[in-house]
Amino acid sequence: MEALLRKILHEVKATRTAAESLKRRVGALEGQVAQLNERTSALETQVAQLNERTSALETQVAQLNERTTALETQVAQLNERASALEQQFAQLKERTTTPEQRIDLLYKRTAETKAVAEALRHGQEGLTANYEAMANDLHQMKGDLTHVTSIREDKVLPALAEHEAGLHVLNARVFKTESILHHLVHA
Repeated sequence: MEALLRKILHEVKATRTAAESLKRRVGALEGQVAQLNERTSALETQVAQLNERTSALETQVAQLNERTTALETQVAQLNERASALEQQFAQLKERTTTPEQRIDLLYKRTAETKAVAEALRHGQEGLTANYEAMANDLHQMKGDLTHVTSIREDKVLPALAEHEAGLHVLNARVFKTESILHHLVHA
């Protein structure tokens, strides 16, 4: 009988030691999970910010597209005006023969064409810079999400599986102890 009680006491101590060990491991795992949750929240915040920036950039792109369309319309109008000016120039050339008048007319036409071309180039450069910045941000965000997913799969999931196996062992010991105590009580 004494040997049986010692065996029970030994099983209870082993179970307590295993439970304390599992409790420490669970605490450590909960800490890791909390850290991963914080990092995930930070990444989600970054994703939300990038989504906002992307929306703003898309709005800017739409506005630039509208401006480009307007500028293209102006270019078409200027081309029409240039054609009309060329016709007028031909008529003036027929009427006048002074080189100064021809140079003035060509200078005005050249200045208008330069202004339109410069406006189009400036709009295109701004749009290109916005697209490049957005692509860099999205690439960095993808790398961060891949890293967090890798950590979760490599560390947290195996640790949780090991913890679950430890709980099964502990439950088996508790059941065994209860069986022995039940046997002692009814013996």
